[in-house]
Amino acid sequence: MAAFIVRRLLTAIPLLLGISMVLFVLIHLPPGGPADIYAGSPTASAADLARMNENLGLNDPLPIQYVKWLRGMVTGDWGVSYKDGRPVTTAILERLPATIQLMLTSLLIAVALAIPIGVFTATRAQRGARYVVNVFTMLGISVPTFWTGLMVIMIFAGRLGWIPAGGRGRPDDLLSQLHHLIAPALVLALVSMAGFARYIHSSMVEVMQEDYVRTATAKGLARRTVVFRHAFRNASIPLITLIGLELPRLISGALVTEVVFSWPGLGRLITESILARNYPVLMGAFMLIALMTILGSLLADVGYGLVNPQIRTGERR
Repeated sequence: MAAFIVRRLLTAIPLLLGISMVLFVLIHLPPGGPADIYAGSPTASAADLARMNENLGLNDPLPIQYVKWLRGMVTGDWGVSYKDGRPVTTAILERLPATIQLMLTSLLIAVALAIPIGVFTATRAQRGARYVVNVFTMLGISVPTFWTGLMVIMIFAGRLGWIPAGGRGRPDDLLSQLHHLIAPALVLALVSMAGFARYIHSSMVEVMQEDYVRTATAKGLARRTVVFRHAFRNASIPLITLIGLELPRLISGALVTEVVFSWPGLGRLITESILARNYPVLMGAFMLIALMTILGSLLADVGYGLVNPQIRTGERR
């Protein structure tokens, strides 16, 4: 397992390098630049804009700009924000805890709801109940996150007034933070929950047909014991991998959810940086997201091997 982890980490280096090249080109591809934001200002002359581009190094050829950025990234200098002159790492670290809080909360909600739903639909014979649950999970997968978020705000915040329309709450008030967190976390968890529930359902249906489950039933064990101690324990093993692979979707969903609910995380920071053509912040945020995605995939493989000792991910042939 240790050798497998080392190999995956070494493989991630050229992968991150390739991602950084593509991102750097795509971010600089649209016409214009940070100085164009001030082009309409009566106090900004053409000479001022040209001097701004020169000071920011934007007049250099794109390969030269990339090499300078890469050298700084490797040495820990991610650049400074064009907006306020603060280090990029400071701007990102200020927003990262909010995004992690939203992602972890939504993941816990998704798993907590998906397990009973998946087990219920796989072990109960009532077609009506199973049909309703299946329709609900299909809607959860199909409906866009931003539309669900807007509907939640319009109904529960606008008409009923049960939840705040946005923000993170007061930093010194835990109840206020939970009150602001519940709506975006539920919206973000909906898609993951639907996918997890369908996966658990399919896995449970397959496992319930295994001989050891039938043997446990024939021995007279209680149905709850058969379902959760024997069937679900084995059916849930692939869920470990699925949770790790869900990380990229959670990240992308969190970016959209943060904008809809005005959640002060990386999503809001990226949106603000796109509007301001804040290239260093965009590169730093996107590279961090790429790193988190790769680590999520690695953790999924490692967790799968630890939960199921018969399968050693690093020793597959």
